[in-house]
Amino acid sequence: FRIASPSAPEYTDIKKVLRKTLHIYLQLILWTIIYQLMFKFIQHQDIDFVNVIIKSFTISQVGHLWFMYPLLGLYVLLPLITKLYVNLNDKQKRYLILILCIIPTIISTIKIKYNDIISLPYFSVGFPEIGLFVLGKYLYDKKEICNKKTFVLSLLLIIVGFFLVKYISNFYIDSQGISHSKPYFDYNKLPNLMMIVGIFIIMINAKSVSAKLPIKL
Repeated sequence: FRIASPSAPEYTDIKKVLRKTLHIYLQLILWTIIYQLMFKFIQHQDIDFVNVIIKSFTISQVGHLWFMYPLLGLYVLLPLITKLYVNLNDKQKRYLILILCIIPTIISTIKIKYNDIISLPYFSVGFPEIGLFVLGKYLYDKKEICNKKTFVLSLLLIIVGFFLVKYISNFYIDSQGISHSKPYFDYNKLPNLMMIVGIFIIMINAKSVSAKLPIKL
């Protein structure tokens, strides 16, 4: 799914969006039940099956299904986000991305080291999913900037981001004397945002290039 243009009313039709959301939600609960049955009766894990299923309506009870909950949140908000986005000018869109994505990402990265003196601002509700969602739409709309220069810059972002993950993690471990590198691999941290943006722009470039290739190829 995506933020659409005003000519695509299915993304602003609240009934259609809620119908899709319910459909996905039911699939999520069904697969949660299937996995929990496997954990309990095949892997013989000691779990309170009923309690786990009740909790699964609001929070992930199966590790790899974590992404479904923010996805559902985005679906519910999609009509509002779409309506807002298409009525903003370019400067306002950049400001929205700064508030929803860039600033919270920087703060989230810094607060791992200075957790006692800094916290995420209240405006970052829904971060990082909403911020990344809007940023992705903005970059996709800027397809005209895709060229050799931005392709090289994207590769640079990926490489620098990758090594920053390693460097910052090692720095934190050495300074704290404990192994706690996982937060730097979370997708709401600055090095990962750099890699996300780089990879996404490369994919946009690839789509532009592939569109020029012969259909059979």
